[in-house]
Amino acid sequence: MFNLKVLYKSALNKDLISQLLSVFIFLYLYLVYLTSKKSIIYSSKFDRNSYEKKNAIYAFWHNRIAMMPFLRPKNIKVNALISPSRDGKVPVYTLKFFGVNSISGSSNKNSYTSAKTIEEKLHNGESIIITPDGSRGPLYSINGNIAKIASRNSCYILTSTYNSTRAKRLKTWDRFILPLPFGKLYFVLGNPIKIPKFDSDADLSKFNLIIKNELDRITIIADSLVK
Repeated sequence: MFNLKVLYKSALNKDLISQLLSVFIFLYLYLVYLTSKKSIIYSSKFDRNSYEKKNAIYAFWHNRIAMMPFLRPKNIKVNALISPSRDGKVPVYTLKFFGVNSISGSSNKNSYTSAKTIEEKLHNGESIIITPDGSRGPLYSINGNIAKIASRNSCYILTSTYNSTRAKRLKTWDRFILPLPFGKLYFVLGNPIKIPKFDSDADLSKFNLIIKNELDRITIIADSLVK
């Protein structure tokens, strides 16, 4: 038989480890931010009113997650869509330190519960963070329903990215960018994308390509600035 007491203590210990690890990650990222020079590049059609608008979707590639919470508008409630994984609650706790809540699930078509929660948040004037290629790739590909979510809720998709002159590329599926202290951070904010109502799969593919192209465009800019 299962020993419920042992299982409870094991779960408690894992949760404590997740909390401690998230504290370390948060403090490390803040150290990077405080010791780095910062530069923000705005795209030609960038609209600050749109970026700070309630019920928007903030989109960036999965390997650019580390420093993106620093761009979060302070006057808006923001929720990040996070897929459940073996990593436990580390991302959830870490984002909480940045004032970002979490929604468990994914943006793919099979995730009814998370899609319903997203729509409720957007309807209440809150914004959503989605990494369109997360959480397992393929890298730099749209593998979810971000276009459908934006279309159904008549909200903007606001793309952004970053890179650093001092960073390590981890050997993960997304080649995660781990920024180091005392570098220069380049943040690039893309043009707002408004997705009209659509029904066909052909339209979905078209709008996914539009989102991908904008994310790729600003990512190329950020990467070129650190070479």
